[in-house]
Amino acid sequence: MRQIVKKSRPVHASRPLVLAGLLTFSLLAPALRAETIIDGSAGYSGVSGSGGAGILDADDNQVLWQFQISQQGSFEAFTTSFALGGFAPNLTLFFDDGTPGDPTGLYITAGSEGTAPGCGPTQAVDTTTESGNCLDSYLQANLGPGSYLLVLTEDPNISFGQGSPYDSGTNFLYAPGSGNFTYMFAPDGSDQPDFWLFDNTPRTGIFSVTANSVPTVPEPSTMVLLGFALVAAAGLRRRKRL
Repeated sequence: MRQIVKKSRPVHASRPLVLAGLLTFSLLAPALRAETIIDGSAGYSGVSGSGGAGILDADDNQVLWQFQISQQGSFEAFTTSFALGGFAPNLTLFFDDGTPGDPTGLYITAGSEGTAPGCGPTQAVDTTTESGNCLDSYLQANLGPGSYLLVLTEDPNISFGQGSPYDSGTNFLYAPGSGNFTYMFAPDGSDQPDFWLFDNTPRTGIFSVTANSVPTVPEPSTMVLLGFALVAAAGLRRRKRL
């Protein structure tokens, strides 16, 4: 009797690798998704809130946000205050001790009002007074896990800079209680609670701040799942060979 031998289909070694790649992508994608820290479309609700929109009532006002970063990543914050008809804003980032309602911490970096397109995804450009420079502020920093403090002020109210603590806002050019310092730009020089630009044009106190954090390193749990995926792919490859 003639023996019939079944021919096995050739095993493509690349298939398990493709499977592993798909599993890797599906696991890493959620872990590296951007997290909204401050929502520029939501109303400001205090230092511990995530709303980023509101209205200042004086030049010396400082708006604060305390927030946590859980993973190493890229932090980005930008304003649309000037684009909405408001003042020219500054953003300053500090470390924070995490004490609710009593923020302290050392200066990290400040945002810029640089040349377009260096001021973020929603830049405001005034080609008449600033020759194409952005009048909204953009800030980017690589941050590790910890507590942080973001401060919004009106230009030219800037922080004293590197190494200086926030210290209740006293280490700024105009500390809270300094009053309305832009009256010097007003044509009549009147000390009004108005927001004047350096080119003698009136602005409003409206502001909007958006901030996001994108992790650059997958969470440990993701790496464990990735390990299981690779083991499963290797097992599938071995099974097909048998």
